[in-house]
Amino acid sequence: MQITISPAPDGGSVLTKDAAARSYPLVESLDTEPFTVAPGVVGFAFERGDAAGALTDVWFEYKGYLYQFDSFNGGEVELLPIVRSLTLL
Repeated sequence: MQITISPAPDGGSVLTKDAAARSYPLVESLDTEPFTVAPGVVGFAFERGDAAGALTDVWFEYKGYLYQFDSFNGGEVELLPIVRSLTLL
């Protein structure tokens, strides 16, 4: 699993596919679904790679940063338990 933290494109607490695509054009071609990380913090989840139907990534913005969690095709086992256990301060 990999976690990347960088300055957020919008700096808000709700990250949409359209907002992310302005800085990351590859996102535009992906099928995403909303993903609630914490109350008021909504990002999106998507799958990519060879594991069809397997969640691989969760992206969200929080306090001016973009958080990108990438599980390399192990989302249900690796990614979801970690993202669901986050405590945002």
